[in-house]
Amino acid sequence: MNFYIEMREETPVLYMRRTGPYGPENAVLMETFKAWLKDHGLDGGSGAIIAVPLDDPRVTKAEDCRYDVCLVRDTSREEDWDGVESRTLDGGRYVTFLLEHTQEVVQRAWTECFAVLEKHGYVPDISRPVMERYAKQIVEDHRCELCVPIL
Repeated sequence: MNFYIEMREETPVLYMRRTGPYGPENAVLMETFKAWLKDHGLDGGSGAIIAVPLDDPRVTKAEDCRYDVCLVRDTSREEDWDGVESRTLDGGRYVTFLLEHTQEVVQRAWTECFAVLEKHGYVPDISRPVMERYAKQIVEDHRCELCVPIL
């Protein structure tokens, strides 16, 4: 798996959240969010949609798992956006894997990424969530990124 190290700044985002088992309903939320972005004229920029599973289903009941879909917020626009919330994503060091944008490849990356980190001497920072990043220019090339926080 190809990866690089990046330093991310704290990032203000607009987001929608669902709570429940991870799976097909997360894709429904993603489509709902994309429709909301389009309806509000926020789908034409070069920004990235960021998907953030906030809970580890190995230790959190499936019905309590939270999943956010986010877009970097333009802080110069002070609007009261209906239908979404705002918050800040944590900054810090991340190992970012560039992946083919298919369900199979992304799922495999989730299962293999931690072994890759260990092999290369990186320690995951479990205080911050792993993120999937869908930058417009990368998605147009049928790729996406898996960003794993490290110490």
